[in-house]
Amino acid sequence: MSPFLPQLLHALRKVHFKTPDGIKIMFDANGDLVTKFDIFQWQKTPEGVFHSVHVGMIDPQISLGSKMMVHLKGDLQVPSSVCSESCLPGFSQVPRLGAPHCCFDCSPCPEGQFADQRDMKSCLLCPKEQYSSHMRDRCLPRTEIFLAFEEPLGFMLALVSFFLAGLAVLALGVFLKHRDSSVVRANNRSLSYLLLLSLCLCALCALLFLGRPSVLTCLLRQTTFAVVFTVAVSSVLAKTLTVVLAFRVTRPGDRIRVCLSPGASTSVVLIASFMQVVLCGVWLATSPPFPDRDMVSEPQHIVIQCQEGSGTIFFCVLGYLGLLAVGTFSVAFLARGLPDVFNETKFLTFSMLLFCSVWIAFLPLYHSARGKSTVTVEIFSILASTAGLLGGIFIPKCYIILLKPERNTAAWLRQGHQAQVSNWGYRVAQSFVFAIEEINRSAYLLPNVTLGFSIRNSGDTVHGALHETMSFLTGQEEPIPNYTCQHGSPQAALVGDTRSSLSVSMARLLGLYNFPQVFLSDQ
Repeated sequence: MSPFLPQLLHALRKVHFKTPDGIKIMFDANGDLVTKFDIFQWQKTPEGVFHSVHVGMIDPQISLGSKMMVHLKGDLQVPSSVCSESCLPGFSQVPRLGAPHCCFDCSPCPEGQFADQRDMKSCLLCPKEQYSSHMRDRCLPRTEIFLAFEEPLGFMLALVSFFLAGLAVLALGVFLKHRDSSVVRANNRSLSYLLLLSLCLCALCALLFLGRPSVLTCLLRQTTFAVVFTVAVSSVLAKTLTVVLAFRVTRPGDRIRVCLSPGASTSVVLIASFMQVVLCGVWLATSPPFPDRDMVSEPQHIVIQCQEGSGTIFFCVLGYLGLLAVGTFSVAFLARGLPDVFNETKFLTFSMLLFCSVWIAFLPLYHSARGKSTVTVEIFSILASTAGLLGGIFIPKCYIILLKPERNTAAWLRQGHQAQVSNWGYRVAQSFVFAIEEINRSAYLLPNVTLGFSIRNSGDTVHGALHETMSFLTGQEEPIPNYTCQHGSPQAALVGDTRSSLSVSMARLLGLYNFPQVFLSDQ
């Protein structure tokens, strides 16, 4: 410190005068000038030019205790000296990179976190049983949800389930009442009954997915669904295999004829269903499904759902059912071109196409859905596939039985194959009749033997030839006297068509019965 400073301060304290314009000039005890000061602010114009603006003044002589009075013009306020504004509740401070520590940004708290005070350094996590409010300033309790019967969606799905089950029972009643009609007899009655019963259970098993999940319902949901759908699909497979094998066997002594026995169809259903039961048994024994609380899918709710346990076995169960469905569709597709009397294969192909389409669409939807939507997707797939099988296979037959009874006869089935007889065919038929009559009149050719005959019209189509061959073998039509299958008269042989393509098709069917065929050449 300079030795002259105290003397200078002592002299400054005595300075006290007025300027010509009346402003007092004096110094305080610290040597500071006590006078009014103008406040100028440099402001930028829209053109980008800075100029000074008088915005106020400081008057040290008017003071409040230890504070100095500042006078500002107009609505001007004292500028804030802080770098950032205070963060409200629901926000946390995030420091700015490269800025002083007092500079920060206010970031909203993420889902599941909250900040209940101002200027919190970080957000706090909500407990698992709670979720953060919309303002992120507090936590609220979560509510438990599941697809209940009482809510509109659950009620509608349950209503559709009962409707489809009732429709299956109604179709079963129609088939039982008209069990001796041509339509029912032509489509394997026992398998039709089993398929209708399984479709009824398929529709009802969707109800297990509704309501609050429990230990029992979790155990029964997927296993019941897998078993009853396996029975349904294997029944369709057995029905289709019976028709396909009957028309694909070419050699009379082929061992595959064993598959056409009455118990073969039942064996297909039992074996396919037993394998699914074994898979489900292993699933329940090793890692069964159980009720679970999903805290992640829906932030504001706790989803009560069934955890599948072992995901590997679960997908093995679905994979087996899918493999069985694809195999059934493939067999039905191969059988689509069989004779019209067996046109059930066309409906089987269409229904299995719907079934496979539904479950192919189910897989991506099931994996992308969350919460209650997962159960909704599975119930919809169950009901849609059940409706596809029921509507594709049985509704057309019930329509014919109930509303078109004139079509429910063997005569109507044969009517579609009748056609104009060609001149060549008429001459062949006349020659055949003449030869039989000459043999019967002769006492030397076949003594004590009378030949009978039955002439049928194939319509020059493979379908017609196979239909007439089956009609001949099963005795659906009364033949000419002395050749009656029902009365035990011996059947000698069947004379084939003049065209080799028709005769070969007939030979395949006749070979199943070891019945001889005479080939008539057109050369």
